[in-house]
This record gives sequence, C-alpha cells and structure tokens, in this order.
Amino acid sequence: MPITELLTTLHDALVDGLVHGLGSFRGWQIVAYTLVTTHITIAAVTIFLHRSQAHR
Repeated sequence: MPITELLTTLHDALVDGLVHGLGSFRGWQIVAYTLVTTHITIAAVTIFLHRSQAHR
C-alpha cells in the first residue's frame, strides 16, 4: 500500500471519527486511537516529570 493511500485512509478515518464520534469507528480504528492517545499521554507525563525534576 503506497503511503498516499495510507494517509488518505487515516485522514478519512479521522474526519469520520470527528464527525460521528467513536461509535462509527471500526475495531482497528479504536485500537489505533487508543494506542496513539496512550503514547501521547505517556510522552507528556515523561517530559513533565523530567522537566520538573531536572530543571527545578
């Protein structure tokens, strides 16, 4: 699958999710959303903890 098709698929899924909510997502889209939001959360907490401890 070329990268343009992948990006188009992800874009369409994101727009559909924003318009219709998570109820219209397929199983793999819910898993992808969960993984992405979990990764962002973990990165944000890690960065915050590093800055608060190392750069008082």
